[in-house]
Amino acid sequence: MGLILAGERSGAGKTTITLALLATLVDWGERVQSFKVGPDYLDPQWHRWVTGRPCPNLDTVLTSPAYVRDCYAYYTHGMAYALVEGVMGLFDGPNSTAEVAKLLGLPVVLVVDCGRLAGSVAALVHGYARFDPQVRVVGVILNRVAGDRHSELLRAALAGLDIPVVGECRRQAELHYPERHLGLIPPAERGDLHPWRQGLTTLGQSSFAWDVLRPLLQVQSQGQPVPPWLPLRVPQPLTIAVAWDEAFCFYYDDHLALLRCAGVELYFWSPLRDGPLPPEVGGVILGGGYPELWAAHLSERQEILQNVRQRISRGLPVYAECGGLMVLGETLITADGTPWPLVGALPLVTRMTQRLTLGYRQVVATQDTCFVQKGHTLTGHEFHYSQVVGGEPQPLYAQAQVHGSYIHCHWGGHPTQVQRFLASVQQAAAQVV
Repeated sequence: MGLILAGERSGAGKTTITLALLATLVDWGERVQSFKVGPDYLDPQWHRWVTGRPCPNLDTVLTSPAYVRDCYAYYTHGMAYALVEGVMGLFDGPNSTAEVAKLLGLPVVLVVDCGRLAGSVAALVHGYARFDPQVRVVGVILNRVAGDRHSELLRAALAGLDIPVVGECRRQAELHYPERHLGLIPPAERGDLHPWRQGLTTLGQSSFAWDVLRPLLQVQSQGQPVPPWLPLRVPQPLTIAVAWDEAFCFYYDDHLALLRCAGVELYFWSPLRDGPLPPEVGGVILGGGYPELWAAHLSERQEILQNVRQRISRGLPVYAECGGLMVLGETLITADGTPWPLVGALPLVTRMTQRLTLGYRQVVATQDTCFVQKGHTLTGHEFHYSQVVGGEPQPLYAQAQVHGSYIHCHWGGHPTQVQRFLASVQQAAAQVV
């Protein structure tokens, strides 16, 4: 079956607890598959760092209920345990953790931040457990408990409820990890994480009722797994470059798996460190990330920027999201007001702001791109602290074979568009030199 770990609110500490559970199971040699509810790029990187496995996103808005069910079945096949980390509070937002729990028939363990609670914890847990009878809250984890006396008060308050305490975590200052404007700093930028990993394992082994949790986490695979995405094939080998480094690291794991299943060879390419694109590359994917933090270094790499610009002018299909869109523009103005010239393939200037733009979006393409046909509606997610300077913001920015947008799309929910992109790469491959 598997288990969903839900927070009573955003910031309750479910990510640390999720990682501690995963690290412990991995340390014990168990096969565990993790998932993340919602359009999150950062938490899955930490899951992947702990388990060594892809961490798919479960999102009914960006894909569909059927896709989420198939995705869960596909990735849990052959696994002993499955753990899903929720998003925000249990009942918050579209594609809430509660919605995914009901869709997959998974029990919920509720993580409660007890830092400012005592007896009131019982009312809170009771309310969450009874709010929707279809959501089965089977346990609670008490987080940020101050000490023994605090623990006694919390457990005494919960004693009258038919919901067991399956974990208790004291305040863990040493396990705090730094954040920045888009969330957790990715593990690739954190240096030596071995002590931190050991801390997670120690927390996991000492803080949870594993005799209760193990049966809840267990999964039973049924039948032969079928990939959740529609079958896509290319008639001849294609090589697509995926920008991958500290500046470009926002990708859903399903994107890469989908392309590999289609027979595409992925060339992971760092605009920060690598040389020009090899001639055999027939298309490029520029994901989101943190180009604003690396704008000076990117701007200095004029040979690479010129190579990308020239390849685009010759018809190279490029799919760019958010940070990728910003880099394809003429200039990126960082938070300190410095303008940094970049690729210049799209006639736009972006600048960093203090205002967060966030939420699910539906946009209609006003022109053809290598990914979408004019008039088609795309569903995606927007999450950034930058804006296009001058004129009215547009959902899509296109030139020749370029698709550039602030909208992050889950390719599992857009098979027709993915096939269009692959066809564009196929058609252009022979001409790209």
